[in-house]
Amino acid sequence: GKLGITLSYALHLLAEEVDPQVASLEWRYDGQFVNCLGHFLTKYGGTHERPPIQWKAAKIAETPSDPNFKQIAPFVAYGESAPGYDVICPRDGRRNCSIVDAARQNGQSGKATQFLSWVWVYGKSIPVEALKDWSGKHPMQNPNIWWCFFCNNQFRILEDNEVKTTRELCDTFGPNLRDVGKMWMLMDRVNNSTYVSRIWCIFEVFVARKEDIPCSVLMPPLEEHNVASEVSTIHELLTECRVSAAEASASFQADEDGIKALILQDFKSYDAVNSVVEE
Repeated sequence: GKLGITLSYALHLLAEEVDPQVASLEWRYDGQFVNCLGHFLTKYGGTHERPPIQWKAAKIAETPSDPNFKQIAPFVAYGESAPGYDVICPRDGRRNCSIVDAARQNGQSGKATQFLSWVWVYGKSIPVEALKDWSGKHPMQNPNIWWCFFCNNQFRILEDNEVKTTRELCDTFGPNLRDVGKMWMLMDRVNNSTYVSRIWCIFEVFVARKEDIPCSVLMPPLEEHNVASEVSTIHELLTECRVSAAEASASFQADEDGIKALILQDFKSYDAVNSVVEE
């Protein structure tokens, strides 16, 4: 089966280990995004001793108060301070592995029992708050989560530029999800949710429904409270969650085009997907 990261370890890593690292790093703004040196090295080459000219040209920025996962990936998911750095990957026998494989030796990963559908640009407080809240309500449970940030080998994705076609990703996603058995949809909020604007999330929920996988919504408690006070009927909730697959986007145009083509190929229109996701 698929390996998942324990909920307790994911929370420990994100809530306790990441903050001191974020505080200790220098952050710069390149005209588009604020990132640490690790990100620039991945994108442009160079070393810590000899940073690329793009780093030198970027403006010094304030430390992000709630960094997103693209910002923390260079020192959590890959790079020299990542848990998998220099650890032999059990899957391909090469140096540097995923967090989930590195965590296995300490018993902090196991057969995945919960799939997390989420968005890379979320501030880390979103999953931390939502998962702490869930954990508080289910104190005896410590599920193993299949969460791509932890479970995919981010070193390989960067090194090998492993680009898979959307069809390949879709064909493996259904069986993977069936293997795990349950899915959490991590929503940042109900109104104008980032979640429903991402074509990957819409696709994941859609496949989950098609495969009859139980899905539940996770949300930071503050947002959950807002929903409870604002949304009194199912009809209002649906209105808030209006999903339009045709308008949803992805970070990579090829993903977006590929998923949209698949939806149209398998279902002739976006309406089937929208209605499934809204349920």
